[in-house]
Amino acid sequence: MLIVKYCPKKYHISTTETIQIGTLNYYKKSDNLFIADPFEGHHDHIVEDSHKTIKIQRDETVELFDGKLSAPLTINPGGKLVLETQFPNVYIFCCSLVERPSMDHAKSISIEYDAFYVINDPDGFMKLIDQQLRWLFRHVDKKPQKIKIIHAHGPVKYVNHRITSYGQADPDRQIATLDHIFTKPKTSPVAGHVAFEANQEYRFAWVGLDEQGYIVPVEDEPIYVRANPFSFVTSY
Repeated sequence: MLIVKYCPKKYHISTTETIQIGTLNYYKKSDNLFIADPFEGHHDHIVEDSHKTIKIQRDETVELFDGKLSAPLTINPGGKLVLETQFPNVYIFCCSLVERPSMDHAKSISIEYDAFYVINDPDGFMKLIDQQLRWLFRHVDKKPQKIKIIHAHGPVKYVNHRITSYGQADPDRQIATLDHIFTKPKTSPVAGHVAFEANQEYRFAWVGLDEQGYIVPVEDEPIYVRANPFSFVTSY
C-alpha cells in the first residue's frame, strides 16, 4: 500500500517550496463535502450497566475524563452516563492509503485534484515537519509557554458511530486519545450520499503539550512549512 497525497498541480511538491499543514477546525469548515466533517475529533463515551451499580471514585474520574471532572460518581442500575468530548484543534496532514494511485480516485475526492506524490518514508517526513513546527506552532493562547510536540501517523479507522461504550468505568483509559482524530464515520454526517470510507484516508498529526501534559489548541488556519522533503517522497 502507498501513502499518496492527491492535490492540485499548483500545490504539487515539485512546484512549490512549502507544504500546507491543516488543522481539525480547518477541515471542519471545508466547502468540499467529500472532505468536510463538522464533527472532526468529536466522540461520545457511554458508561452504563443495566444490572450493576457503577461507582467511580474521585481519582478515577480524573483519569477517565482527562482532568475535566474530579468528583465521585454513582450510576444506578439502568442508568447511563454520556460524556461528549471534543479533541482540541491540532495540526493534521491528510493523504490516502491505496495500492495504485489514480486520477479517478483523486477526482472522487476533489475535482481540483489533478496530481499526486507518494510519501515513501512517513517517519522521516513527519520528523521533517516536526523541525519546522517548533518555529511555526500557532497556539490560540498567545502567552509564552514551553510546548512539547508529539506526533503520530496511520490509517483512519471508519466506523458507523463515533461512540465508545463501557459496561464499567475504566480508569486506565483516558478520554482524549489520539484515536479520536484517526476515527471517522463511514459516511458524511451532513451529506448521506458521501462515503468518507472511499477516501481511504491516511493521516499525520502533530499535537502540542504544555508543561502539565495538556493539549494546546492551535489556531484554525493552516500553516505552510518550508522544507525539502524530496528524500522522503517520490514525485510523479
